Amino acid sequence: MSKARVDRSRVEALFLAALELEPEARGAFLAERCAGDESLRAEVESLLESWDAPGLVPELGEERPFGGRYPERIGSYRVVRPLGEGGMGTVLLAIREGPGFEQTVALKLIRGSFVDPLLARRFEEERRILALLEHPGIARLVDGGLTPDGQPYYAMEFVQGDDILAWSDTRELGLEDRIRLFIKVCDAVHHAHQQLVVHRDLKPSNILVTPAGLPKLLDFGIAKNLEAVVPSEQTAPWVTPAYASPEQVAGGVVTTRSDVYALGVLLCELLSGSRPYETRGRSPVELARIITGSTPRKPSELVTLAPDGDTVARARRTTPARLSRGLRGELDLVVLKALAKEPERRYDSARDLAEDLERFLEGRPLEARADSLPYRLRKFVGRHRGLVAAAALVVLVLVGGVAGIVWQAARTAEERDRATLEAGRARQVTALMTDIFRLGDPTQALGDTIGVRQVLGEGARRVDESLDADPVLQATLFLELARIYRNLGLLDEAGRLGDRVEGLRSVHEPGTLAYADVLGFQGLVSRDAGRSGRAIERLERAVALRDSLLPEPDTSTATLLVGLGWEVRSAGDHARAASLFSRALDIQEARLGSEHPAVGTTMLGLAAAFHDQGSFDQAEALFRRALSPGRAEATPVAATALVNLGMVQRIRERFQEAEPLLRSGLAMRMRLFDEEHPDVLEARQELAVALVMLGRYDEAGPLLVRNLDVGLRRFGDDHEATRSARESLGVLEHERGRHDAAVRYLEASMASKMRVRGADHPGVVFSLISLGDVLVDAGRLDEADRRYLEALAMGERLGGTEGVYGALSRLGRARVALRRGRIEPADSLARAAASLAGDALRPGHRYLLDIDRTRAEILLARGRAAEARALLATVLEAEAAARPGPHPRQGRTLVLLGRARAAVGDTVGAQAAWQEAGTHFARLPAEHPDRRAVARLSTRPAGP
Repeated sequence: MSKARVDRSRVEALFLAALELEPEARGAFLAERCAGDESLRAEVESLLESWDAPGLVPELGEERPFGGRYPERIGSYRVVRPLGEGGMGTVLLAIREGPGFEQTVALKLIRGSFVDPLLARRFEEERRILALLEHPGIARLVDGGLTPDGQPYYAMEFVQGDDILAWSDTRELGLEDRIRLFIKVCDAVHHAHQQLVVHRDLKPSNILVTPAGLPKLLDFGIAKNLEAVVPSEQTAPWVTPAYASPEQVAGGVVTTRSDVYALGVLLCELLSGSRPYETRGRSPVELARIITGSTPRKPSELVTLAPDGDTVARARRTTPARLSRGLRGELDLVVLKALAKEPERRYDSARDLAEDLERFLEGRPLEARADSLPYRLRKFVGRHRGLVAAAALVVLVLVGGVAGIVWQAARTAEERDRATLEAGRARQVTALMTDIFRLGDPTQALGDTIGVRQVLGEGARRVDESLDADPVLQATLFLELARIYRNLGLLDEAGRLGDRVEGLRSVHEPGTLAYADVLGFQGLVSRDAGRSGRAIERLERAVALRDSLLPEPDTSTATLLVGLGWEVRSAGDHARAASLFSRALDIQEARLGSEHPAVGTTMLGLAAAFHDQGSFDQAEALFRRALSPGRAEATPVAATALVNLGMVQRIRERFQEAEPLLRSGLAMRMRLFDEEHPDVLEARQELAVALVMLGRYDEAGPLLVRNLDVGLRRFGDDHEATRSARESLGVLEHERGRHDAAVRYLEASMASKMRVRGADHPGVVFSLISLGDVLVDAGRLDEADRRYLEALAMGERLGGTEGVYGALSRLGRARVALRRGRIEPADSLARAAASLAGDALRPGHRYLLDIDRTRAEILLARGRAAEARALLATVLEAEAAARPGPHPRQGRTLVLLGRARAAVGDTVGAQAAWQEAGTHFARLPAEHPDRRAVARLSTRPAGP
């Protein structure tokens, strides 16, 4: 009986797939895949038996290497040792020796005691493909030939290194360095694609990284030349399932976008430590179902779910929470776009994927975006059929009926009853449409906006076209849209629609509560956008109109009072701000009860006003009330309470208590809002400032740079987020000793303050003092003194030079005088500064410590070293209490303390102080003046 013919391509495919499995798992695999075809299974098992049989070449006698499995020489190559075994062959380390040279190569040859025609054809295709590829990121082909027994082999560049995951983890690469490494991989893959070669098996073990940090692609054993025609070729069975695309596991057409998918899996694992699906221990059928049908998890979610999250984060020099935040948003989008089920929805090429990652590193907008509206609507319909049905009804009513309501109502007197009914229907339409619009509102959806903001533009268009005959209804719907745009942080869209509503109501509803409503809304949008003057003007008009129309104020009036209070506070009128917040709080507690979320928001404002006036205990008590257990869930009010309480702790110099509060507030806001929402920027700013105060400059810097980028791109030069980021970056660069950069940031921030708030403003006084401090340390004493004098003059114009700013201006001038050697004026100015600051600040405040440090310098200059030593010991104790751990402020105090000890003859104590100071400067750049100075002091004999 003749043996049944079998499909050789299926035999090859199953054979190669089985090789990837442990021997004990192959039986179950073949039973499932052969499905009763015993001839097919017998062929595959025969190949497996031959594969496992020893003997590449005839026996070599007693001295054969590696247990007789490999010859000593193959062609012109001396075999050293095996490197590994792949799907088709064995890879050996070998050396080609010639006159005066040696070349180390990786020698690949078909393993086993046979040469199967299918494997030989595949092997020859791999060699031909490698000959096409010349790229520094691809292991190059060196040579090829046949063994004496006729088995093909080829030699390729030997790559010494670890796989990309192990290499990155061993060196604890951060996210940005991992992305830069991955971009190099994409470049190599793109080169292969340009030669019409698809790798089809991209995975960590096929990407080694050299000690110099260059990734190299290996193993094109199952690569496909898109120009070649291979009949009935199936790719699914022999790919590595964890990195295979849906079309590969389904046996579909493979293109360059299949490699893009594998790159997406690799990127996900490189960044998050996990693959987007759990594939370990799954059967082939389960794997195919997961890869083709399951939604991949976002990298930011994988970090939080990983049982070894701490280990993963440590390998990236961070914590699980920070790693998740770093991945959330744009990097999630990049990975998910690469992992799209449909090839046409992925990146067009590996180069496009790399370019989007380059945009991320440079802070530019990404090409990766949320899915298209039709696609997301299809998904949305599947999840929310009832709600979508209601939406469809609303749209039908709008298009087919609402536009005719007014016309129908006016036709004849006989139809008045029907007009009344239709008017009721219009109100229902408004309510239903408002509910649908609110799906995109993060304050309602609490972080799950499901992409509905894309529906809002279409909704606005329909309202515009269908309701032009009913401007009152049109204005109502436009305002609802505008409110949601504002809550999403899309202020341009909110303001544009608000202008439409204000125009409509000024004509059709002047002097009404509806008109007051839009005035108030426009005031709040202007406040969000940093347009302070317009915000105050609109809010004041809205409150006055409501007060004139209502017998007693309502909760809407209270909301406007809160917004006006924040803006008045920003303008520096703290007493009026406290009055506005207090009035709003009385209204809300009377009408809503003390536990209502809105009450918590107003408490924050009043607490801030108390803080501004120096009533720190009252401020903290109010902040803690706003953060009571009943308000601790993830809501905008709770997030704001966390941020503001952290701010108060920071201002009170409880920096270690401030940091976790600010981190929690930022995390909560990032769950609720888009990453570029103004509230997220505010929380990120506050956290960065706290980190600067703790001396953790490397952590603070990226946060501030991110805020500056978003502020400039979304809101412009004069928005509060942009201005604050610049000012804090100026302080940060000053601490790092980069004085020119610090001056640029601070001058730009001050110019913005003067444009927005006027030439004379308390905030400008602070900027002038900050600039003076940088200029003193840069040695630009004339410029510094001029800035301090400008600050004193402006303070006088604003109502006097007493208080903190007067003290800091005089302290700055004292430092200038001291560096010029003018001891008496320096002493007089420092005493005046101490007197003013002592009246305004609590004991131990950093400004008081700065004054004491300068007074100690003056004492040293006067030869009164013992007094200086006692004063510096007190300063050091207070600084250590406020900032435990290494901090430059303690280092600067220790440098002076060492000088004082040396001056009284305590040379051992001086050296100890200077050496300890060096530990506090370790986080500063190597070129920082403080590091250089302490290095000189700690290596020379101590003396006066």
